[in-house]
Amino acid sequence: MGSGLHAVNIALHNGADVVVVIGHDFWGKGASHNNLYKGTENYSDVVAPAVDPSFWIKQFVMFFNTYPDTQFVFCQPNVKTWRKPPGWDSDTLSNVQFEELATLVDTLKQIG
Repeated sequence: MGSGLHAVNIALHNGADVVVVIGHDFWGKGASHNNLYKGTENYSDVVAPAVDPSFWIKQFVMFFNTYPDTQFVFCQPNVKTWRKPPGWDSDTLSNVQFEELATLVDTLKQIG
């Protein structure tokens, strides 16, 4: 389990009712590294090759099924054009939703 999925696992084991997922973008652009945090400290360089996301996707689906009462909110920049994994829609996964990252940031600014 990578660091992002481990963080989700810890949240679930601590009883989170809602898990907001930021940065799990899965696919790269072309052959480039597929990580929102690429090029930052402790992450691969911007030009690093993309990683196959199939195992991460499988692990998320296991979490969705194991914790059906937990709401998973995936926040992405440009969420309307973000490539969702196959089968990840509200018809098959009622506890998964997708939100625009900027909307989350604006909401947090209003609260804080």
